[in-house]
Amino acid sequence: MNHIPGTVRFSDIRDALVRRFEVNGTHAFESVSGSMPRAEQGEAIKRNYATFETRVRLGVDDWKGFCPYEIADWAVVLTVPEFGAWQDIRSCGLPLWPRLPVGEFTVSFGNPQAKVALQVGTEYDGIAADELRADHWLKQIGWRVFRVPFENCLRVMDTPAEVRDRAGECSEDYRARYLTQTLAGAIQDLRHALIAAGAGV
Repeated sequence: MNHIPGTVRFSDIRDALVRRFEVNGTHAFESVSGSMPRAEQGEAIKRNYATFETRVRLGVDDWKGFCPYEIADWAVVLTVPEFGAWQDIRSCGLPLWPRLPVGEFTVSFGNPQAKVALQVGTEYDGIAADELRADHWLKQIGWRVFRVPFENCLRVMDTPAEVRDRAGECSEDYRARYLTQTLAGAIQDLRHALIAAGAGV
């Protein structure tokens, strides 16, 4: 029987599933739990990302359709501020990966194809030298790095739309505070950077 262009053959699906099963057996992910010491967690996460990159090269996974929870159980691994950021990132559908290794550094959240990173930590005036070095190096290799302080990841404010609905209006001052004191401004900037880099958002 001749193959009709644009259709999928059962044999193609079968072959892809067999290949995925074979790769799952030889390139499996390690379990990363909250009970592991932080240094061991970090090393296991790096190994899982390396395994994932191998699986991408072998054609059984890709950065767009893969579940980040295969790398680690982020609910128990991330710090409280990181998890606050993770919830906003996921609810906005941003394709960012937690604790992504880039060279010798690890970014809080990143997209290796778009070369966009969110660093969760103190702002520049109180930043550790290693973090500044990481930001500088990432920028040198073409990454866009956004940094937010811990407190912005945890602060909850009514959106300007909610204020307007409740009070009938919302001041420009409130809008500015909402964008600079919560993750809203950083999420907006990240979305624009990801779109500009061609990442599906």
